[in-house]
Amino acid sequence: TFVSESETFESISEALVILKSWNEDLQPLYCMTDYCNAEIRALETIFIGCKVFICDFHREQSWDRWLKKLSSGCSNRKDDILCILRRLAWSKSIDEEENAQRILEQSEFWSQESFTKFKQYIEKYWLPIKKRWVWWYRQDRLLINCNTNNGVERQNKSFKYTYLQRHKNSSLTGMLTLLIDDFFIDKLDSYTDSNFKMDARYRRYARWVPSYLYNRPHSFVKHCLIKKSNVENLDLSGVIMIKHGVFAVLSSTKPATKYFVSFGDEITMPNVLV
Repeated sequence: TFVSESETFESISEALVILKSWNEDLQPLYCMTDYCNAEIRALETIFIGCKVFICDFHREQSWDRWLKKLSSGCSNRKDDILCILRRLAWSKSIDEEENAQRILEQSEFWSQESFTKFKQYIEKYWLPIKKRWVWWYRQDRLLINCNTNNGVERQNKSFKYTYLQRHKNSSLTGMLTLLIDDFFIDKLDSYTDSNFKMDARYRRYARWVPSYLYNRPHSFVKHCLIKKSNVENLDLSGVIMIKHGVFAVLSSTKPATKYFVSFGDEITMPNVLV
């Protein structure tokens, strides 16, 4: 984390150079930011070979804010437009991407004059950089399936409105002191307490909970138990192995629908295609 005087290419680059000098082996292959050209340019300049992706949360936020403005001419059709844009953003293959873009360009929002501003907005700001926000371009990146840095933003909001609210006239030194002496300590205590409460030593698990679900987040345990209950009655004749780690699975609710499930490998993330 660093604080720069201004959000410019020069200021951000200066900070990144300092961080890199402290960590000579630091050479990230991928980074995630909001739609800030200064940040993107600085990261890809200082860390040669690094690919920068745009955070899903900020992409959605940008679209939502632009479409809600009355001047966009799209405020009353926002949900319909977002549905089309998300289809493109969530594409998991080149075929899905091409089909989603074709749907966008054949829609009324692309052809009707009343939506000219929308077309110009997408053509100018988003389509030229779609490799930074369409999902399938990220398949060879990261060891975890992380598409947003919203967690960092939430921490920033918490610090700004809960801690700094009481010290509005603080200097930079005062802000950093508050961050180090109060905020970080409180967050560590909260994190430690939450982890302790998930430990099997804190509270005994019911006998019917499988041991492989011990010591895991409660929401994750509940999710797995629900899914486990669902598959216990699954007709396995509808599951066909195509090859190692890849299966064709008939839908239990829509007999005509077939899903292709891949467990993934060292290169490709697990995925499901219809």
